Order: sequence, then structure tokens, then C-alpha cells
Amino acid sequence: MRYSAIVLCGLLGQGTVLAQDNAPSYLYLVKDPTPGQRLLLQQHFDVLGSCCGGALRATGPVEVVVQHDEVAAFLSIVPRAQLRETSRPYHEVELEQQAAGPDVPDPGYYTVAEIEAEIDAAVAAYPGLATKVNISTLPGAVLTHEGRSIFALKVSDNVATDEDEPAILLAAQHHARELNSPHMVIRAFQRVLAGYATDPALQAVVDNYEVWFVPMVNPDGVNHVWTVDALWRKNRRNNGTNYGVDNNRNYSF
Repeated sequence: MRYSAIVLCGLLGQGTVLAQDNAPSYLYLVKDPTPGQRLLLQQHFDVLGSCCGGALRATGPVEVVVQHDEVAAFLSIVPRAQLRETSRPYHEVELEQQAAGPDVPDPGYYTVAEIEAEIDAAVAAYPGLATKVNISTLPGAVLTHEGRSIFALKVSDNVATDEDEPAILLAAQHHARELNSPHMVIRAFQRVLAGYATDPALQAVVDNYEVWFVPMVNPDGVNHVWTVDALWRKNRRNNGTNYGVDNNRNYSF
């Protein structure tokens, strides 16, 4: 592999299991913030629908996810904000909504263990093309902050060999609460593996590249979503006064 795409773990892990902070997040509605309030909310809080430098709409209500240690600062900016929801473990939300009818959420959302099981199933079905790699054990890598591994599925025509080929990386679920995102990577490796024998375009990719699929960059955060806080977005680094780093906004250039 000419270019090692495994650059995920330095930010994500320290190799020790840290104490959990199990306080929930809060979802607030701010009906009509002023331009100044809107800017402060975007700069300092988790505003739904505002991501990665994109402009927040100029008018109308906004919803903001606020951590328990941020509530006082948040209310000092928008004292009339309305509390809409105290977050719960996602598994409770899933069971409740499934009992209520056929609408969301999709019962196919993956837990941490189920994502690893999909990787294992692909290796079992295509042992000549696919192998499971614990990228947390590669040189320079570490376990996550809560002691978990990050797993990849490597796909190549000589999958057991580290060939002098360029690498392609598909990585998902940097944000823990985006439970739909690992489906894209899992379905991608299923499509590539299933089509290899009959699709010349897929054969060319697999024969000439090493393709790395990482369905879940942030297993600590995903576990926290399922077991504690369905609104959690970050990883679970202990920052001393609070928890979490927004992984996709903190990679080095």
C-alpha cells in the first residue's frame, strides 16, 4: 500500500478506559434568535442543521443540542429558549417508536457489535478478497479512549499481502448520532465483493487498489448513543471539564 490511509486513531484514542459522564444532553428550541444570538449559537453550540462551516439560515427557529455543563452559558445567550427534550439512550427511543408504528427509526440501525459482525460476515463469505483489520493495533495507532478497537475491512485481489498499490479509504460515522452513515460503507463493501466476479469495473478497482472500509470511526460515541444519550455527536475523550472531540472537525491538514 503506497499511502497508508490509517490516520484515524491518533485523535480518537489514548488506550485507557476513562470514567463515564452519563449526564444527558438537552434539546432546546430558540424560536427567533437575533442575528447576534444566531452567530453566537453557531460559534459555540451544537446547532442542528448547521455543520462544517455552512451558514446558518438567517431567520426562523433553530434547535440546539446543549450538554449539561453548557446550559448556563447557553441560557445566558438565549434566556427564553424552550426545553424540548432530555435525551435518552437510543435503544429506548428505537423500541418506543417501533411499538408506535412503521415509521422511523429504521430497525436496521447498527450497534457497535453489529457493525463488527457485518465485517466478520463479509470475510466469511469472501475470504480470498476480504480481511478484517484491527487498525488500532497497527504501528502508531492506539485504542480508543474507552479501550475499544476500530475495525476496517480490507478488500484486494491479494488481500493477505501488503502490495505496492494505492489505497482507497471509505470511513463513516465520525458523528456518533448519525446512525445511518455506516450503512453506506457496509453496503459499499457488500456491493464491491458481490460484483467482483462479474463486473469488470469493480474487478479493476479490487485488482489495482487496496480498498479499506471503516464503517465506524467513533465506536465510543456510538456506544454512548445507544446506551446513554441519543443526541451525542462527539467521541468520548475526557477533556477535564467536559467530554468529547468532534472528530471530523479536528483532523490535521
